[in-house]
Amino acid sequence: AGGLLPIVMSSLAMNRLKPFLETEAKILEYEDRGDDQVYELEIYSAPVESFSKFKRIQEQIRQNDLGISQLPRMIVVGLIADYDAFVAKLIRIGLLSRPDIINQSDKQFKFTDLMRFQTMEEAKAFVVEKEIDATLREDHKEQLLSVGRLFNLKIATDREFVLGFLEACERRNLFTHVGGVVTDRYLQKCKEYGIDVSKRSVGEKLEVSSSYYKSVVCDVYEVSVRLCQSVWRKLCPDQRVDADRAFNSLVYDLTLKRDFKLASRLLDYGCNEIKHSSDMYRRMMIVNHANVMKLDGDAESAKKMLNKEDWSASGLQFQISVAAVLDNFDEVVRLMPLVVGAGELSSIEFREWPVFEAARENPEVRAKFKDIFKEDITLASLDAEPNSNGLMEDMEGNARNGDATLN
Repeated sequence: AGGLLPIVMSSLAMNRLKPFLETEAKILEYEDRGDDQVYELEIYSAPVESFSKFKRIQEQIRQNDLGISQLPRMIVVGLIADYDAFVAKLIRIGLLSRPDIINQSDKQFKFTDLMRFQTMEEAKAFVVEKEIDATLREDHKEQLLSVGRLFNLKIATDREFVLGFLEACERRNLFTHVGGVVTDRYLQKCKEYGIDVSKRSVGEKLEVSSSYYKSVVCDVYEVSVRLCQSVWRKLCPDQRVDADRAFNSLVYDLTLKRDFKLASRLLDYGCNEIKHSSDMYRRMMIVNHANVMKLDGDAESAKKMLNKEDWSASGLQFQISVAAVLDNFDEVVRLMPLVVGAGELSSIEFREWPVFEAARENPEVRAKFKDIFKEDITLASLDAEPNSNGLMEDMEGNARNGDATLN
């Protein structure tokens, strides 16, 4: 955000000035600042009667700059507002899907409130909205704890990503109410959460740098995903397959966007803290986690992670994916005709799956691909899309049909 704003502001200023310069002024001096300085210097003169028009344009530019300078703060405010809307929706869906939780509610209501309802469903909807309203009125740490109590979940609020999220929520309050100026309440709340604010002082003005914004987005994203997955799996244990698929699809999309660090954070949660629907999905998450670690430059940790598992009895898709992540291209070449012959992988997966990113550059793999599919691996895929789970969902079908052996 910080690096882009000056460019945006400069572009808008020139859009305002250009018509004036073309019609009211004339250029006096032009200077090209050379190869190492990528800008030009132009000096204009204008008649004195055009001065008032110039001043109006100058004021418009100043107002634009002032508005644009607020954009990073507004984005953080909007981000937390979206999170609050997400929590409200999560509570609503959770309670309506499990009426027994509503039936056990110890909330007290006025008789006049109950008299308004024609049906029990209307009364339940009222209870749900009351629960949401009460939760959203709390600070964001209490919100997390309230959701935990409501759905009988253990939610840790001392994790690093949670603390980053809570600080962003308090900073949002500063942006909303006092223009980003640090207050005693901000410092006290942060200390209460366990956030180190020893370098902050009352009266200091906080901004939103590019690195801060990226960090906040990751923290809010991780809190949201964990909360959604926890509530979903707790309330609907029979839907764990769907939850596993949704989780895999999400981290696969992050990998395609090359957001390896956030994908790795989520996959660490997926591999170690989720109760999976089957061992197949656990292994899929391990392979995808190892791959994003490798793509992010930590091939050694990826290798250690994969070597902790015995892949010998796993299906062909697992074996070739593991070989690809480990850069064992001889094994990839050996397995290619087998996995294609079994109908488990097509040319699309070889071209698009992130686990094959390095393999696609290997000459032997490229030659074997051309031998099998009679075309180059670098051809663009226009008519089909890769499966979004990183390892094909129909692997589950193969396992059911006895075509893949999973530990």
